[in-house]
Amino acid sequence: MTIEIIESKSATSFLNSISLENKRHDGLLSDFIFRGQANADWPIIPSAFRKGTILFRKKNTPLKISQRSHRDQIESEYFMLHSFCMELQNSGLYLPNETVLTRHDYSDEFIDFHNKIGRGELLWPAPEYLSIIALAQHYGLPTRFTDWTLDPFIAAYFAITSWMAEKNKPEYISVFALNTVFADVKNYGFDRHIKDLSTENPANSYQIVRSPSFFNDHLKAQKGLFLAYIQRDFHPNDKAEAFSVEDHLENATKSKLAIFNNIKPIAYKYIINKKHCSEAFRIIQKRGYTASRVFPGISGCIKSIYESISI
Repeated sequence: MTIEIIESKSATSFLNSISLENKRHDGLLSDFIFRGQANADWPIIPSAFRKGTILFRKKNTPLKISQRSHRDQIESEYFMLHSFCMELQNSGLYLPNETVLTRHDYSDEFIDFHNKIGRGELLWPAPEYLSIIALAQHYGLPTRFTDWTLDPFIAAYFAITSWMAEKNKPEYISVFALNTVFADVKNYGFDRHIKDLSTENPANSYQIVRSPSFFNDHLKAQKGLFLAYIQRDFHPNDKAEAFSVEDHLENATKSKLAIFNNIKPIAYKYIINKKHCSEAFRIIQKRGYTASRVFPGISGCIKSIYESISI
């Protein structure tokens, strides 16, 4: 069994179900991470691969997902991330890894690295960019990371507030609970040399990324971590297509851990009807899960005021 869907009929039962005290999330072979979704029907796909997301491979050349090859996709991600690094540096803001500054725009090293990741000769994302991607992700740059948290109520907060922001309110929200012990998300090590990776590693995969949080207040407050989409083997000119976390979990059921997957689900998808969202939000607010906690700083305080009156 890959994903078990569990519907709650009240706000209280929903929050009890997602909590760490739930016996489903406890035990010797349990290590869960959580993600909230405003629409329970949405697949979990990184923002860089979603419809409507615009990426740039170079200045003034926007590319929609339907227009991108694998090479376009990776080179566009790198170009935008490199631009982000340069903006941080020029603005005097903290850059998690200063070694990336040695890749000057269109220098030989820049072009060589750019071409090798585009051809799939080096693993992308490269290890020196992981903390930078984590920072960029929290400030809205499209990346191949998906946000997760160790705290299920943080996940519920994001599910509900994202639902509140939707013009056409989805019928159900969800909190996804993923057991990382059996999800096959800890096996790459992010070695940049593709040839050194085992041929047993799937061509498409998600892997856990934990970025230092001491310089990233959002990540610290949200107890955040990421699943990064990794492509090991691809033809550069083939069309880039979204590969979801759910797709990855289907592959994981065929792995050497499959014997355990038949006993216990890899993931639980907790859903609740929209009519219970207001009550669920009031409960987690009383527990201290507000914007001022999730987004430390003055802007979070202002956001918290508006949230308290909008629900």
